[in-house]
Amino acid sequence: MNETEAYELERAFNAAMAAAQVEIEPVAREADNQTRGSNYAPLERIVEAITPVLKTHGFGTSFQTRVHEGCMHVVADVVHTGGHLRRYEFTDIPMERGLCAEGEERMSAPQTYGATTTYARRYATALIFNVTTTDAKLKDRDGETKQPSLVSAAQATAIEGALRAKDMHPKRFCARFSSGGRARNRGQS
Repeated sequence: MNETEAYELERAFNAAMAAAQVEIEPVAREADNQTRGSNYAPLERIVEAITPVLKTHGFGTSFQTRVHEGCMHVVADVVHTGGHLRRYEFTDIPMERGLCAEGEERMSAPQTYGATTTYARRYATALIFNVTTTDAKLKDRDGETKQPSLVSAAQATAIEGALRAKDMHPKRFCARFSSGGRARNRGQS
């Protein structure tokens, strides 16, 4: 590949990245960190929110980790369907096991590795794709308050299809099982 071709691939990557970042919505901080007394957006919610946008714009990601002297080093490769790959590196992420209130270790070594990997991937993904987080009540593009989605659009479509296949009306079904409906119908089958 010559220099001009490489430049064009990088240019296409950058254009797609800019377009994707415009479309990525804020992700609700809905998980509770009981140790710190704060909320955060879990990795699975971030991935769920950005995957359709990344797919539309031709991006894929992969992560590699290694540990050295008690710290994790994460390498994230972002590849574009045009052929350009950009590598991001995050170094010296402490792998602290921490202690619970009783003075005992909270996590085993494998649990610490898993927790640090998830933590690193969450922040790396947010940094790479400029994902912002917000309180659980989100605003849509018109400024109206909306609740974070508990199911994806694909899941909602599948549920609606299953209800219609059983001749059930989705709005009546949802009304019956809304929070008020559950309270009124508790104990009934």
